[in-house]
Amino acid sequence: MPEAEPDRMRSRQRQLNKMGASRLALMMAACEVDELAAAGLALGLALLRLGNDEVQLTMHAVLLGEGDR
Repeated sequence: MPEAEPDRMRSRQRQLNKMGASRLALMMAACEVDELAAAGLALGLALLRLGNDEVQLTMHAVLLGEGDR
């Protein structure tokens, strides 16, 4: 992975997180429809790739019921 790519990935993860993608990923992962649950897990994994702290904190807050509704 070229040196600039991790920075670009983190930037995109931050943007998506601010747009609610972390909450969406968790909601989809909890869905009873297998395809939606799988897509939610895939989105969540992509957002967490490289250990993104911001996404982790957002997901943690959502799971604790502290995130914006």
